[in-house]
Amino acid sequence: MKGTLIDRRGTPVQLERLIAQGGEGGIYGVQGHSSFVAKIYHKPPDPEKVLKLEAMCDSATERLLKLSAWPMEILLKKQGGPVMGCIMPRISGYKDVHLLYGPRTRLREFPKAGWVFLVQTAMNLARAVALVHEHGHVIGDVNDKLALVNDNAVVKLVDTDSFQIQTKKSLYTCDVGVLTHQPPEFQSVSTFRALQREPNHDNFGLAVLIFQLLFNARHPFSGTFLGGSDMSLEQAIAQSRFVYGQNADRFEMKPPPYSLGLDFVTPYVGELFERAFSPKAERKGRPEAREWAIALEELAMSARRCYTNPSHAYVYGTACPFCSIERKTGRSLFNMPVLLHDIGGARRETLINVGDVWDQIKKIEAPGKLPEFSPAARQALTQPQNDRHKTVLMAWVESKKVWDKAGHDFMAMKGGLQQARKELEGLDSEFDHLSAQIDHSETDFSHLDPYSILAAPIRKLSPADKAVLMSFGVESAADCTEEKLGSVPALRKKIVKELLKWRDGLDKTPPKAPTDQGADNARVRLDREMEIRRAGLVQELIEGPAKLKFAAKKADDERRSILPQIKRVAKDVEQAA
Repeated sequence: MKGTLIDRRGTPVQLERLIAQGGEGGIYGVQGHSSFVAKIYHKPPDPEKVLKLEAMCDSATERLLKLSAWPMEILLKKQGGPVMGCIMPRISGYKDVHLLYGPRTRLREFPKAGWVFLVQTAMNLARAVALVHEHGHVIGDVNDKLALVNDNAVVKLVDTDSFQIQTKKSLYTCDVGVLTHQPPEFQSVSTFRALQREPNHDNFGLAVLIFQLLFNARHPFSGTFLGGSDMSLEQAIAQSRFVYGQNADRFEMKPPPYSLGLDFVTPYVGELFERAFSPKAERKGRPEAREWAIALEELAMSARRCYTNPSHAYVYGTACPFCSIERKTGRSLFNMPVLLHDIGGARRETLINVGDVWDQIKKIEAPGKLPEFSPAARQALTQPQNDRHKTVLMAWVESKKVWDKAGHDFMAMKGGLQQARKELEGLDSEFDHLSAQIDHSETDFSHLDPYSILAAPIRKLSPADKAVLMSFGVESAADCTEEKLGSVPALRKKIVKELLKWRDGLDKTPPKAPTDQGADNARVRLDREMEIRRAGLVQELIEGPAKLKFAAKKADDERRSILPQIKRVAKDVEQAA
């Protein structure tokens, strides 16, 4: 629809091109106002809807306009004529939130997003919902298309004209609802029309959206019912069968494969989920949006990045749960950001889907196979019975050496790529180990360095023992620590005890502890070393498919060149058998 409409003051509003189309209406540009759009309904709204739109326009605040597509002004066909639509803030550069929490769409639509980004998005979503509640309104139809998010995790609410609006004189209800995000008490309602909602009802849907953002699109009530019959999602919600909660066993619910558990997040966030989805939540109340925002901010601050893939992050556990899931499924949940060298030698950040790269590597088959032999021929090769057999066998062995050598480079390269992937997957665990060594670094005994191990007055410490100790870096009393002595092979426990006793008796002055600055510098060095190693391993994997294809072709060409010889020997083997 192009043309000119007017607002309630009679000011002309010129519509521009159609930007987007929905079931209820179309979104158009507004001439001369690039920061606004016009929502024009396919059918003029009924009188009750018009009153609601007018109430929303009159109650619009700067904060609501900043965080949502909130109606600002009514648009009329003519003065006193029917309402055609409304003016609202333009939202550009944003995408549906469900495109972010779905792993496959996230890789495409939000390629730079890591798990902390999802936590921040959930936090900003909670803040936006809290703002609506603070103004006395209720969203009502919380669902996976309620919010849009941009590349900075900023969230804006849409479809606000369906919200439940409260004014001093009137209440305009939300007459729709998607059951997947409605609380148990609404699962059996026949219609949402004229149903009065409370913030506590929104709090259920908000908790579902937050769960989906943090837990790879998993719905908190979607799982396997172990009770021997079918259990729909709506039934599970109605019966409060929270799949990941402490009562999941009692409810006979089991999460889908490769799911994260509540122990993955902070105890505070886990407790909020338990409260939100408890059978008592309708009566006792669910966590409010503002409480969610505080808990999620704490979660974002306490999350540590993974050193295998910095897009991964987690709070607890000895290993990154995302790495574990990716290893088991062979599919990437997040892209991996890495600094790689381009052709000119400059370093640039690149986003890599390691799962896709490994799929390419796996599909490259080893070159040529040896000809098949009959059972009698195979026996002749393994158990030669006469001189004819032995002569053919010698020819076969020489031919096979040439054949095997041709494929050696390919197999070595593929083995190297498998090792690179293994090392990459182990970087996070390795970082934990090395970081723990820094955090619990040995006490500084450097003041005992003048006391040579060669002069240690330990009767059972032979010259050979001292030579071995020197070889393993134990040169003085300063080196006599449990870790260093423990690394010396075949050193008797009694000798270790005597060496430690000798060290402690040399100087009663308390040894110096490592400085915080020293530990900080060590962590910085460790971070840098891990980043360099990760970049090198990823670069090796990225280049792997092309190099492996070349190695396969080279090996195949070489094997083809000796194939006639192999066939001749094979024929001789058959005849000798």
